[in-house]
Amino acid sequence: MIYEVVEPKDGHGDWRVETIDYDGDGEKHVLTFSGPNAEGDARQYARHLIFAQLRAVLFSPAPRSTSLHAGVGA
Repeated sequence: MIYEVVEPKDGHGDWRVETIDYDGDGEKHVLTFSGPNAEGDARQYARHLIFAQLRAVLFSPAPRSTSLHAGVGA
């Protein structure tokens, strides 16, 4: 997954967090933030997504492989 904070081009002050799933089918999700704290809120949300993904990778149990033990003792 790629997370990008996108600055508004139209000058209305809305900021977007775009999530692109390059590992899957290339889906793109967009969440728009408005208001006086739109940029900060968008950046904070993107950081949250990045750290949540990192936590999931670092702290998920490693998959067990039965192929390492195949044939042992046979």
